[in-house]
Amino acid sequence: MTMAAVPIIDISPYRQGDAAARRALAAEVDRICREIGFMVISGHGVDLELISAVETASRTFFDLPLKEKRPKSWCAAAAAAHRMAQGAI
Repeated sequence: MTMAAVPIIDISPYRQGDAAARRALAAEVDRICREIGFMVISGHGVDLELISAVETASRTFFDLPLKEKRPKSWCAAAAAAHRMAQGAI
């Protein structure tokens, strides 16, 4: 099996570019999804502190023993992530 590099795609043209730049970006994302199935996204504008906080929360959760994880609701986790994104946490 040939290993392909995971593409890194900068989506800032979608956020800041004109209609032609957005169309070109959409076509590139479509191509990558069809050919590879996933990508790394850069230029998204998500605050690095939020990314770090979500990574920490994820690692904390997944480091729990399975017995402790099972009762946790994904809805509760989603609600906590939403509160974190809103700056409440």
